[in-house]
Amino acid sequence: MNKLLLSIVILSCILVASTSGRDCDLNVGSIGGSPGGQYNLAVKLGWVDPNEFRLCVTNVGGSIELYDGMKNNIYDLTSAQLDNALSRYVNNILPLIALGGDSRGGGQAVVGNWRNGNEKISDLRGKNIGVDAIESGLVYGLRKVLATHGLLYPRDYNFVICGGTPARTTCTQRGYVDIDGVRYQVDASSLPTSAADRTKNTTILAYVPDYVAPLQSTAIQVVNTLLSNPTKSAAVEQYMYYLIKAQKFYGNPANKDYIIKQYLANGNVQASAIASATASYNAFFDPVNGQVTANNDFTFDRVSVLNVVYVRKDFNGFINNNGDTLDFNDLVTAKPGGFIDYTIRDRALVEL
Repeated sequence: MNKLLLSIVILSCILVASTSGRDCDLNVGSIGGSPGGQYNLAVKLGWVDPNEFRLCVTNVGGSIELYDGMKNNIYDLTSAQLDNALSRYVNNILPLIALGGDSRGGGQAVVGNWRNGNEKISDLRGKNIGVDAIESGLVYGLRKVLATHGLLYPRDYNFVICGGTPARTTCTQRGYVDIDGVRYQVDASSLPTSAADRTKNTTILAYVPDYVAPLQSTAIQVVNTLLSNPTKSAAVEQYMYYLIKAQKFYGNPANKDYIIKQYLANGNVQASAIASATASYNAFFDPVNGQVTANNDFTFDRVSVLNVVYVRKDFNGFINNNGDTLDFNDLVTAKPGGFIDYTIRDRALVEL
């Protein structure tokens, strides 16, 4: 598979700002502080009028803080790991709805600190692994990778809760933990260019999609009660409209040159930078792990979603035997009022 980070998220470096005095139409909780690469692209292209729609984004420290905020109506919406929503839905913790998704996991990497002697997965026996939360969506993919190498939790390694990606990066670089669990959408600038490059502390030990693929990664999520509010429901529809329109723009080969230019920070036109940007763009279209779907309309890949279920079930990730009594085939079938509900997505599609 393509080992480069999935491309569209790089566009998250584009600043999203509003100069209007309009109140927030939607409050988004984000681990990392980005409203999403597609929304940033929509802003860049001038499609979002700040006088008509204002998105307010809060950078949260991790999934526990994020979902507590959604439960307490602090955040209306998030784009986060589908597994986080699945576990909360099945375990009757929070009635989340997945409105749509794009990434099928190509950017999920196990990141280690080679200065701590972690050059390969087998080096992790007896080590401390930094995670967002022990039950977070990325942990089960990590456990799948380690189990394939004969390492089981808690027998062979420990989890240390650090928080979201920025906090885990700090934990790893400073040596508080031995590896950064699974990092989603790896920042290539923080990693070495080759095995011989020792200018960075961190290195990639494995890619989760090499062990289970496709594996649905992020999903647009809301608490189901939000959709009974007509104002908020309309705002979510508008947000989905911008995401899908940008996704379709990205997926149109005619826009390739424009998209690649967005990756070239500060106008960097060195051959190596152009090659990296082009490879990242092409990763979007990876038929197994990329972000492209049949119509670029945020329809989930069914196998990707079922693999999320299977990986969590492998490690008894559903409490109170809920995982043994539910019909997961029915659960992952999109329908109004279901765990996956395309009602809002379909309304947005009509407007395109």
